[in-house]
Amino acid sequence: MTALLPYLIPICAEALAAIEAHRDRARAAVARRVGADGRIDSQKLDAEQYAAHGFAWIATYATALRELLAWARRLEAAGTLGEREALILQIVFGEYAAQLRGGIPISQVEMTRAADV
Repeated sequence: MTALLPYLIPICAEALAAIEAHRDRARAAVARRVGADGRIDSQKLDAEQYAAHGFAWIATYATALRELLAWARRLEAAGTLGEREALILQIVFGEYAAQLRGGIPISQVEMTRAADV
């Protein structure tokens, strides 16, 4: 018996599309808060540092998941995507998606949530 989800790669691809859309919305929200005339205003950025830091974590998670999915697709195309590799994909996607939804721990005492950006 396996703990693997059926259709794992398409499920992860669909999740990644939603995560990238979330990242894009966060980018736009932070840009509105720190920008002036299409440029970053250093005083606004300083005042909105927590939001900018939260966006950086969201963008980092999205990039990590995109690269992880690309790795799994390469393995699948080569016929070498085994159960261990698929479980890595499934576990990381599940954990990161849960953190993006509920809060990303950015230090031992800080969380950033979607509402923070």
